[in-house]
Amino acid sequence: MLLRLSSRTIHRLPVLQMATGSRFNATLATLFKSCPSCHQPLTSSVPACNKCGTIKAIPRDVNCYNILGLPYEPHKFTLDELDLRNRFRRAQAACHPDTWTSRGADNTEVAQELSSQVNNAYQTLRNPLTRLQYLLELNGVPMDETDKIDDMEFLSDVLMARGTIEEAESIEEVDAVVEETNDKMKTVLKLTEELVAKQDWVGAKKAGIQMTYIDGVNKAAVEWKRNR
Repeated sequence: MLLRLSSRTIHRLPVLQMATGSRFNATLATLFKSCPSCHQPLTSSVPACNKCGTIKAIPRDVNCYNILGLPYEPHKFTLDELDLRNRFRRAQAACHPDTWTSRGADNTEVAQELSSQVNNAYQTLRNPLTRLQYLLELNGVPMDETDKIDDMEFLSDVLMARGTIEEAESIEEVDAVVEETNDKMKTVLKLTEELVAKQDWVGAKKAGIQMTYIDGVNKAAVEWKRNR
């Protein structure tokens, strides 16, 4: 028996677009280090300087890692969640549109686009599943809703977990399934980390498909609790 991923299990990754305002042309080695106008150090990873009032759009080819000031490496899967969140907050504080409304319509437009890009980058990287999907896409092995899983033992466990949740009569039953499912996710995440470190993208994609099914079980548990 083979199951395909439904369209709901594949997270659609955001496409990072540029604002139509002025462009910030620089290499990634110098991008976001200092203000392009006053040359003072920036407070975050985005080219928004509140000292001199300069804000620039991010080049189209800058990836989610670089937007948040993280060095991108093909095998960079594991991230420090606290560090990631702090980088996001600093970047959003620097380019939040409300900060730039008094500096003219053009600057406000660029700020809105920067803020959107920063948010999209954070939402992509904060979740291990969307982070893996992004890495797979960057490395030419994207996940798709037509992907199938052929590990019969894993599939049987997932179907049993879903069935238990559907027939559960108490929250304790559901919590027990969630606990077991979270243990499975930890195992898959560890495997994924090893596969990505070796840049085994085919293997990482298979692990990603398993992650989507595990994620589906957890979502089913949330839905069960919501309907109680």
